[in-house]
Parts: sequence; structure tokens; C-alpha cells
Amino acid sequence: MQKRMIQLWKLLTEVFLQTRLRESHPIGLEGMASQRPSKMDFEIPPTEHVPRVLPKDEDPSLVNRNKRMLGRLLGTLEKFRKEDMQLSSTEAYTRRSNSLQRAEQRAREESERLRQQEREQIAEKRKRDLTLRARVAAKAEEKKLELLFLRWSEHHRKLGNFQRLFLFLVQKCPYSQFIDTKISFCSRAQC
Repeated sequence: MQKRMIQLWKLLTEVFLQTRLRESHPIGLEGMASQRPSKMDFEIPPTEHVPRVLPKDEDPSLVNRNKRMLGRLLGTLEKFRKEDMQLSSTEAYTRRSNSLQRAEQRAREESERLRQQEREQIAEKRKRDLTLRARVAAKAEEKKLELLFLRWSEHHRKLGNFQRLFLFLVQKCPYSQFIDTKISFCSRAQC
């Protein structure tokens, strides 16, 4: 019903505009179709639209014509309204509207399912990216530790060529105990 009303309304407005165009242009529609717009037509800025004052009281044929058109339009709309009321009460109409509602529901569910899949894919990709970043960071940390160990090993290898000297703080203790401690420490160092 609404589609028919819209189509009818478009048709009536088109007819109305064509009649207004015929009245305002002496050439008519046929003459206007043969004329091509020049470049100047597009370069001129459009002027502000001023509605034309129609002399309704002066031309009774125009008043009668307008009344007839309005009456026909209202009659057609009323006819479509009655037809729609009759169709809406039939079983076929209810089945058709139910099937249309089910189709719309399925389309909404499908759309929601696709959106959910897209969200899941984005979350999965983000998770993979974070895992990859964590792995790269762990590898970088491992390489840093290996480099640090290699430097430490090289440093101690170079120090191995030197003789180690130990400084002991002498406490107040008997000299014999000091010598025994030094001997035991040296013997452990040579092992």
C-alpha cells in the first residue's frame, strides 16, 4: 500500500511539474528537450527561488482543474486504503507478511553472526600479534643474557693469566691460627 501511494504521489508530482513547465515556457517540453544547456547555464550562480503568485481568483478554469486533480488524488488514495484493508485481512497477506518478517529476522541474525565472526577474527589476530611480540622480546632478552655471559667469560679468561692476590684482614688471633687458615685456603685454591 505504501509503495503504491509513493508511486502515485511521484506520478502526480511529475504530472504537476510538467503542466507547470508547459505553462511557464512557451516553447513547451518538446522544444526544451531539443535545446542543449550551454556552458553559460552552468556558470551562472542560481538565483534565489521566488515562488510565483498564481492568480487563482482570476482564472476559474485553473481553480476547477486544481479541484479535479485534488479530488482524483484523494479518491485514488481512498481506493488504495480500502484495497489495503481488504488485503490485510486475508490469510495470504498474513502469510506473506510473516514470511517477510522471518526473512528480515534471518537477515539480521546473519548480519550479527558475520559481525561476531569479524570481531573474533580481530581478537584472534591481536592475540597472535601479542604472542609474537612476547616471543620476540623473550628472544631479545635471551640474546642480551648470552652476550653478557660471553663478556663475563672473556673478562675472566683474561684475568686467568694474572696471579691472584688476597688481602686478609687480620684479627686479633694467634699467629699459628692465621698460618693454618692461610695454608688451608691456598690448598683449596690450587685444587
